[in-house]
Amino acid sequence: MLALCRCLEGQLKYGSLRGDGAREMMRRILIGLALMLCAPPAWAQTTNENLCMSADPDIKIVGCTAVIQSGQETKANLAVTYNNRGMAYLRKGLFDQAITDFNRAILLAPGDFVSYADRGIAYKNKGLYDNAIADYTKAIAIMPATASGLAPTYYNRGLAYELKGQRDLAVADYRAALKIDPNFRGPTDHLKSLGVAP
Repeated sequence: MLALCRCLEGQLKYGSLRGDGAREMMRRILIGLALMLCAPPAWAQTTNENLCMSADPDIKIVGCTAVIQSGQETKANLAVTYNNRGMAYLRKGLFDQAITDFNRAILLAPGDFVSYADRGIAYKNKGLYDNAIADYTKAIAIMPATASGLAPTYYNRGLAYELKGQRDLAVADYRAALKIDPNFRGPTDHLKSLGVAP
């Protein structure tokens, strides 16, 4: 852009563009520049949306925060964005920030089981097993039977039960997870560690 301006300045200064032709050229350039200046917000939003999907939690937090602050998202997309940022906080071990974002996602989309299941993970990692179990139970209740997250949610609830010392409930959830996904290794390993057959 700077090179284009310098080139035009030289043409105007040294004679290749003079008079009405120069004015017309400058008018077109200024219109083009004005149009280009209008485009970056849409381009920037797409960039931030891509950053919000990053595998790197720090990059994801920056991208999702920019998307949230843009004020351009629908309620449904905003819920997904809060959930994505919550997962980034969860990966960084920032459980309170993760829970706050999952709460916002749930307020925006109360029928979305993913945010309940993800908030359950944050509660479990924080040692708040009753809260985790409540969220996993809610996620299971609203999750379609064909959802890929169903077996992991039963497994995670089983972990929370096991951590609370509620062995029978843990065994039941591990078996429920295996009924959905017989190749899921986590429940099998936990059942063996409890001395129970899958």
